Amino acid sequence: MPELIDAQTVTLSEESAKVVAPSLTVEEALERVGKVELRDDGQPILAPCKHNKIECPPPGIYTTYTMEEYHSIDAYNASTGKAFLKSGEHGKAYLSEKQNPPSNDMLIGTAGHSRVMEPDDYKERAELGFGSGGKPLAAGCSWTTHKACQDKNPDKIILHVGWEERIEQMHTAIMNHNDGKHLFADPNMLREVSLIWHEPYEIAGRKMMIPCKARLDLFSPLGQCIPDLKVTVDASPRIFMSNSYKFGYHQSGGLYKQGSWRCGLLRKRADGTLPPQPYLMMGVESKPITEHSKVHLAALYVYTDADLDQGFNDLMEIGMDRYLKYRIAEFVEGPMYHDGQREVRWTKEIMPASVPDWAKSIEQPKFLIGAES
Repeated sequence: MPELIDAQTVTLSEESAKVVAPSLTVEEALERVGKVELRDDGQPILAPCKHNKIECPPPGIYTTYTMEEYHSIDAYNASTGKAFLKSGEHGKAYLSEKQNPPSNDMLIGTAGHSRVMEPDDYKERAELGFGSGGKPLAAGCSWTTHKACQDKNPDKIILHVGWEERIEQMHTAIMNHNDGKHLFADPNMLREVSLIWHEPYEIAGRKMMIPCKARLDLFSPLGQCIPDLKVTVDASPRIFMSNSYKFGYHQSGGLYKQGSWRCGLLRKRADGTLPPQPYLMMGVESKPITEHSKVHLAALYVYTDADLDQGFNDLMEIGMDRYLKYRIAEFVEGPMYHDGQREVRWTKEIMPASVPDWAKSIEQPKFLIGAES
């Protein structure tokens, strides 16, 4: 018989609450940050970083950087910020360690992305890949097999068996969307745009200018908007919104909006405000609705300006704070998850949990736990 536990006497033992403290305290880390040497333009001297290998270029709009070159630029971006938002340890790992290889869904998403965003380039570069035995790459083959083929054909977009048809069906779904197709109609559309700017930031009593970067899939000068294509397993509202929060699309969109304004792409109107809701997401499903169907569904989503402001604030208030502590003082907040709203205490922390608004019923619950029937 298992031993019964008296609910009135359950407590956490002191041993279970012990964790290993870092080499620096928060106060010591902030003291180092406050004494960091600044360049003439206000940039802090940051510790070397394995992930970002290219010195940040002058602020501006760049259209010739490859994706690999862009990722190597030493500057703060949405991916870095979201890693540090999750935890200091995630941020450290993102900047210093090899990342997990892309999944097959991510690979076909990248190829489909190219088909929509750069159709001429896709037509020229896309081809079916073959393995070492001369057999075409099967859908679902391993990353190792895909990469071996890609390494032999670095200038090609490698497809697996069945991908070309699926990618064309995804393209058809987008172009059949009543509103979505107009996102790609601007004849002056800018594609694969890399933005570099310096964002003012104050930490530990020091005002500094932080190099930032963002890469836009598209920017429409005519529409003054930032269309962003998301190839996804499920584009339906409830699932897409859940993944939107999970992957921090509002945070990326907030930084894209700020960078587009800093670099002069988004122009303020006569009343001094930026164009409303400039970040638009087209979600298109990577698989047909059934195994034998050729129908892929697409949906268009837009964040409110308040959501974009909140996302940008997350990246700056929490993400940037942790990023600078790490890049200047090599301080990592951890090892537990931390919500960023309180000073870190090296004891067992308990954070409140809540159900997001989009997952709630519009009515108050009718059945209450503990209520007498």
